[in-house]
Formats: sequence, C-alpha cells, structure tokens
Amino acid sequence: MNAEAGTKTIGVLGGMGPLATVDFFQKLVAGTCAASDQDHLHILINNNPKIPSRVQAICSGAPSPLPALVHSALVLQRAGADFLVMPCNTAHVWHELIAKAIDIPLYSIIGSTVEAVTRDFADCAGATMLFATQATIASGLYQRAFALAEYPIRLPSEEEQGVVGNAIEGVKAGKLDNNEELPALHLIVQRHAASGIRLFIAGCTELPLLIPFLMADNRYEWFDPTLALAKLAIDKANAN
Repeated sequence: MNAEAGTKTIGVLGGMGPLATVDFFQKLVAGTCAASDQDHLHILINNNPKIPSRVQAICSGAPSPLPALVHSALVLQRAGADFLVMPCNTAHVWHELIAKAIDIPLYSIIGSTVEAVTRDFADCAGATMLFATQATIASGLYQRAFALAEYPIRLPSEEEQGVVGNAIEGVKAGKLDNNEELPALHLIVQRHAASGIRLFIAGCTELPLLIPFLMADNRYEWFDPTLALAKLAIDKANAN
C-alpha cells in the first residue's frame, strides 16, 4: 500500500505482447483522474516478452508458460505490488495456478469483461460475438463465464477464426494500420452485423489496437476488455 498517497500499487504482468501492455498502461493513465504527476497511481510493470507462447502451449503442446508466469508474478509481488492484473486473455487459462503461487490478489480480465458486458449490454445477449485467439476459444474461458452469467455469446466460424488469429499475429509483429487481415476482418464484422450481431468483444489484448482501423458502423459496437481491466485496476487501487 502506498501509504502516502492512500492508494494501492498496481502490478502488471505484461509482455504478452508488448504493444498490448503499452495499450493497457496508456488506458490506466488516461483513466485516472489526475491534475498532476503526483495524482497518478503507482504502477509496476513486468514487461516479459520471453514468456512462452500461450497459444502454442494450448493448441500444439508446446512448453507451458506457467513457470514464467509465476516467476513474473513473484517479481511484481516482491517489488511491492498490492495486487496484480494480467493484460492477456489467453494466459488466464493459468489464472488460478498463478493466484495460488502468490500472496496478493490477481484480478481477472475475463471476470471484469463478463461483469461489464452483462451490466452495460444486457440487451445484446444472444447478439454478441467473441473474437479471441484460437487457444482462448478452445479453452472455453469466456464461454463458461458467460454461460454462468446466463448471457449467450456467439463464436466465429473456423475460417473466420483463421482471419482473427492472423490479425492478432500481425499486431504482435507490429502491424496495425498495415495489418494484412484488416479488409477480411472488416468483412467478417460487417457480415455478422448484417445478421444481427450488435456487440463484438475484442477478447485478445492485441485486437483493441485494430479497432481504430476498422470502419465504424452504427449497427454494432466493440467491447474492449483491456479498458475494462484498466477500469477495474484503477478502482482496486483507489479502494480503501
């Protein structure tokens, strides 16, 4: 606890990927009510891009990222974080195991997303589609959480999922406005919007970085889990 400021120190388990971590940090800063430097929150970021691929571990049997995730979490705990957040959706497959390895809370991007969507977009139940990595979808993280909230969501087809996955990999390679999958991704969104989808969840922390480059349409909205997690972190840091 930062006693002088009366706020808690946020620990960010980052690097998955670095651009997504930067996006999360920007949203933390932009979302904080501050008139001076000293009004901002104390944030510790462990930007560790060497954590093994979460997608490959789940989909291809590659080495588990769990040891590296736990190590990063312990580094943040020892550095003085009061709680942790992890701006990577797929890594939440190991959320419970990471949480058991540390002595401070680890708040969930899945939980913050489901809470905000079901609260703010209750009328979009059954007209909401999840875009995420193949690993996140295969793990059922969001499907189970939304089912518990009695909020049905829809998933892309296998072919569409290939486009989403390639778009995510493009962001990891630093491609935003020049992402080769933007035209195809836009067509997928337009097709589902025409069929009645009103809310698209950008359920991989790379995807919100592409939203500004996708044509807007008043038939639907995007939901940004990175922003939801930033709001949760700010609230937890300011809580007594």
